Amino acid sequence: MGKPMDKGMIRFEIKRLWNKFTIIYIILGFVIQVGLVSLLTELNERAIKENLIFLAEEVDFREEEEKRIYIQISYYNDLLGLPNITEEQAELYLQLIDKGYEEAKFLRDYRFLLNLIINTSDKRRLEIRKECLELMISNYEFLKINSEGKNYELIDLEYELKEVEYLLEHDILPLKSQYDVVFTNYLVLLFSYPFSIFWMFIIIFLSCTVFTRDYESGFYKTIYSNKFSRMNIYFTKWVATVLFIFILILTQLLFSFLLITIKNDFGSWIYPIRVKSDIVAFKNVLDKIIPNILISILFYITFVILTSIIIKKTDETLIIISVLLIIDTSFRQMIPMENNFWNYWIFSSLNSFGSLINGFAVNLFFYLILLIVCNGITILTIQFQDLK
Repeated sequence: MGKPMDKGMIRFEIKRLWNKFTIIYIILGFVIQVGLVSLLTELNERAIKENLIFLAEEVDFREEEEKRIYIQISYYNDLLGLPNITEEQAELYLQLIDKGYEEAKFLRDYRFLLNLIINTSDKRRLEIRKECLELMISNYEFLKINSEGKNYELIDLEYELKEVEYLLEHDILPLKSQYDVVFTNYLVLLFSYPFSIFWMFIIIFLSCTVFTRDYESGFYKTIYSNKFSRMNIYFTKWVATVLFIFILILTQLLFSFLLITIKNDFGSWIYPIRVKSDIVAFKNVLDKIIPNILISILFYITFVILTSIIIKKTDETLIIISVLLIIDTSFRQMIPMENNFWNYWIFSSLNSFGSLINGFAVNLFFYLILLIVCNGITILTIQFQDLK
């Protein structure tokens, strides 16, 4: 039995972690976030322009469609004037004419609301959008048939109506687009794929050298043969790494908070987040997925450390973890987020807020099991490792 770990050992390991490369990582993190905010600002402006162009094109398309319907109505009226039509034919033409007038009225009202949306903003625009969505849902069958390649899904329209009603009820201004740079939305994006890779790389770069530098320098022979047990040495390094990484993550979050709130806005804690077809307030989603994120970070730290202990080389450890992330990217292209696979995949916590909360209980338990197993394997690996 060796001596139990103490605070002095943890402080020593934290000092070893704090080196010139760490400072570079912190500065690089700040630079990446500044670049990310600039990118999101550009994407936000582009999305706003594209939405206005889409609305204008939709107005033009529906106007042409309304003209086509009136031509059909005129044609059916001409047919009614023929001397040799039967009563059944006349009844059919009258039905088609009535249907045409209903469709034309829908298109006229729809175009009117779209024009109002284009030319208004903020809360009034939200009220008009609500009217527009109600009109689209009530005429969904016609809208879907005559969509010219536009993919209108009833479930999406119904969810958007719920979202708009929620925003109006809670007096919340809508996001200008999904890329709107307010702090709460930035958090949603930052902890959703692909932006969540940013945190993964922080963990990888800071965890992979905790043991490999001792192997590469030969220092492990000294620390493994001293008065402290190997288990205590491992947990000292593990605790020091966890504390250090969480401090760096909090530092990056504080920087992003200051960067965004000074220039833009904080946002709202109760902003609606889509979970399947339901609406959940941002703060409620956060309450549920924070344990998941924390446990998954602990697992990723442990997993990277275990890989580095087995490989014993920093560069090869980085290559193996990078290959796993490339495989993860491939899975994301092939497997839908609704699939149960994502409840049991080691990188599922990199997913979006909505998909995380769908299976958060299963996912949390899965990561707890992985964390325990990974720590157990790491301890056994260290205990029986040869000092040669």
